[in-house]
Amino acid sequence: MFLVYHLGVVTLEARNAADFFTQKLIALAQNSTLEYWAPRSRLTRARVEGTLAAMAKTKGLPATLARIDALLTVVSPNNGATLSPPAKDASITRLKKALPVPDEVVTLFHWHDGQKKPAQLHPEDNRVLLSVAGALDAWKFLGDPSEEILQPWSKSWLPLLSNGAGDYVCVETAGKKRGQLVTYYHDDKTRPVAWPSLAAWAGDLAGALEKAAKKPKPAASVRVVIDASQAKWKKSKRPREAQLDKLAPGAVVWWPRMITSNGVAFTPGALLYLKVEKGEKPWRFAKGADPAAALAKLQSYLDGPRRPDDGNWKADSHTVAFYAKEDCYDDLADDPVPVDVHEGAVVLKGG
Repeated sequence: MFLVYHLGVVTLEARNAADFFTQKLIALAQNSTLEYWAPRSRLTRARVEGTLAAMAKTKGLPATLARIDALLTVVSPNNGATLSPPAKDASITRLKKALPVPDEVVTLFHWHDGQKKPAQLHPEDNRVLLSVAGALDAWKFLGDPSEEILQPWSKSWLPLLSNGAGDYVCVETAGKKRGQLVTYYHDDKTRPVAWPSLAAWAGDLAGALEKAAKKPKPAASVRVVIDASQAKWKKSKRPREAQLDKLAPGAVVWWPRMITSNGVAFTPGALLYLKVEKGEKPWRFAKGADPAAALAKLQSYLDGPRRPDDGNWKADSHTVAFYAKEDCYDDLADDPVPVDVHEGAVVLKGG
């Protein structure tokens, strides 16, 4: 169940009844009243977008954080659901006793006390929000003289974001740069300024989510049937990325290669690129003793559901079928120059 607040002519959902921060959004609009309890299914995209339009006119960190909440329901509801309820007063008191944190930090933790599990909020940034307890634990660890911590480190830095690999975005809690966000790298001595303030970080995140929300929805998937019965192959040269991008639909380029694991070649295969749609990158398949086998195996993967997280239909340690991915050209750089390149064409049909 979700709380829905009526803000004039729009609505806003809260994750649960304990989400007191969301209740503060009532002050952001006139004539605001608690409308009703409602499950997520009753909240339409249009109603959420209406909320975003109204909230975008209100400035300040609390309003930006609330906008992020609403944007996540459109762009990445599963990742947004990992955000925890607001921090309890006892946690904030404990935090203030440890460090003289700026008011923006308190606002941040009153928004959400970190995340229940790691999931990136920013479309292009894998760092996750720490809880009050997680932030204090990281602060104590990085400031522990018995630990082998790469310097420089300042005891006035409080970690707020983490990539899970020892790197943090920290807020400066003292001095003239109080409130500034600094990046701490566990394997690099540079300490660049990530954002001038938490408000700037929230603004960047909201902007990235708004950009993602405006992207057109992908068209409904149509089953593609590969007919290679009449395919004829001729010798060719190793293509460049630009040449692969310009292939006509149905065009195929392939060459033999050894499938490797941990840098050790263990079975012969074929690296095959198949162009399906004009303007899109080709599908790549990296397994199969010959192009016919590779195309047949690729077809079996394409018949299955596309994975929503990364665009792959199938991916394991030795087999991968990519669709329209920037990294579909990785093997062009990694492979030695092939000596037996072939090109040809297949017939593509809608299934």
